[in-house]
Amino acid sequence: MTDEVASSNGDSGFTRLDRFGASETKPSGVDTPVKRSRQFAAAALLLSLLPFILVGCKTDLSDELPVQQAVDELLEEMTSMDGGGVAVAVNRGGEPVVRSSLGLTDRQRGTPMTTETPSYIASLSKPITALLILQLHNEDILSLDAPISRHLPDLPTSIGAVTARQLLTHQAGVPNWIKLAGGRTQCLKELAGTTNDDVVRMLIGHGRLDFEPETDAEYSNGGYVLLARLAEAASGSSMAALVEDRLATPLGLDATWVVTEDTPDPFLRAIGTKRNGTVCDYGLWTTGAGGIAASAEDLLVIGDAWQDAGLLPPELVEEAFSPTGPALSDDAVGHGLGWFVSERTQGRVVWHTGHYAGFVNVWVLAPEANLTIVVLSNGSISRATDIADRLLEHPDLQ
Repeated sequence: MTDEVASSNGDSGFTRLDRFGASETKPSGVDTPVKRSRQFAAAALLLSLLPFILVGCKTDLSDELPVQQAVDELLEEMTSMDGGGVAVAVNRGGEPVVRSSLGLTDRQRGTPMTTETPSYIASLSKPITALLILQLHNEDILSLDAPISRHLPDLPTSIGAVTARQLLTHQAGVPNWIKLAGGRTQCLKELAGTTNDDVVRMLIGHGRLDFEPETDAEYSNGGYVLLARLAEAASGSSMAALVEDRLATPLGLDATWVVTEDTPDPFLRAIGTKRNGTVCDYGLWTTGAGGIAASAEDLLVIGDAWQDAGLLPPELVEEAFSPTGPALSDDAVGHGLGWFVSERTQGRVVWHTGHYAGFVNVWVLAPEANLTIVVLSNGSISRATDIADRLLEHPDLQ
C-alpha cells in the first residue's frame, strides 16, 4: 500500500496486497471490465505511490536482543543501499523506544540519514489528507456524506456525485490519474511537473467513473487529489496552508511541508535513488494522494496525536480506524478513513505505505498498544515494510 497507484508483478493476474505491501498474484480467471481496471490500477500503483512488492528474503530482526539493538544490527547488515538511507523510529505512549538510521540523504551531499531528515513520504500523505478532511467535517465546513459537487461544481455529474467518505475508502470509482496520464517508468519522469489542475482536467476529460460508487473498491490516487481539491475549496486555504496551520504549527513540527511548484523545499530533504545509486527523485506537484515531505520524528508526533485524540474527537478517530470499507490488502480486514486496517497481536493496527520513485516508506499505528512506527527510506529499500512488520512481532513491542 504505497502511493499513487497499485502494485503488480507485470503479468495478467490481479495483484492483491498481503502484509504491509507484499504482492501476491491471483489467477486471472474470467476477464471483466472491472477486473481489467483492477489489473491496470495494480500495475499503475507500483509505478507511482501505493503498495509495493517486497523483494529478497525476509528481514531478520532478532527476537533475542532488545529491540533497539536488534534494529541497529539489522540496519548494519543492509549494505546494498548504494547511497540511499533508511530511518526507523518507534514511540510507545509518546516516548521513544527505537531510533535508528543508516546511509545517506544523497551521494552528492554525503549527509547522513537520520530520523530528523525530511523525506518525501509519498502515500503516507493520504492519512494526513484524511485527517484534514475529518477536521473540516468536524467543524461543519464540509460533510463526509454530501456530494463533492457542493464545493466542486465544475466536475462531471457522475464524479461530482461521489462523497468524501467514498473517496477516503477508495469506493468512489474515480479513475487512477496515473492510468489516464500513461505513466509507466519507476521514476515517472514523463509525468514530471504534473499538478492537481492537470489531474482534474484529466478526470473531467475522461468524464466517467470506473464503477458505480460502493459497488467495488479500487485504490485511487485520483480520488485523493479530489479530496485535496475539496479541502481547499471548502476551507478557502491551500493544502500547504492547511498542513502548516492545522498540523505543523500546533504540533510543533520541524520538518513537514507540502511540496508544490510554488513552494521549493525549505529544508535539505533526502533525495530518492535507485538501488544502484542513480537519482530517482520526486518530480510531481500533485497533493492529496502524495506531495508531502516529513521526517520520521514528525510522523511520530502526528501518529501519536492521531491516537490520543489531540487532533480529532475520539468518535471520529474510532471511525477513521474502523474497517468500514472493503479490504484492499490480503492482510487487511478492511479500509478505514485514510488507513488500511489489520488485526495483530497488539489488537487493531492501522497503517499505510508510501512508494514513489526511490522512496519506500511505512507508517503504522497500534492504538491498543499505544505504538507508532515509522520507517522512511530513500534508496529503493524494498524491505522497509518488512522491517515494520518484524517490529510488530518483536517481544519488546507486544
